[in-house]
Amino acid sequence: VIVCTHDSNLVDRMKKRVIEIEDGVVVRDKKGSRYNEPEKKPDPEFEGYG
Repeated sequence: VIVCTHDSNLVDRMKKRVIEIEDGVVVRDKKGSRYNEPEKKPDPEFEGYG
């Protein structure tokens, strides 16, 4: 099941995998994460994203 939401409370309650997309690019993909968990943004020179 995939849930696409901006409801931070729902995301935090589920505590599952969080995939964050910014400007069409995956900037975070983390299991057991929270909605607003601080995460270092990838280096734009790194080709593993996008």
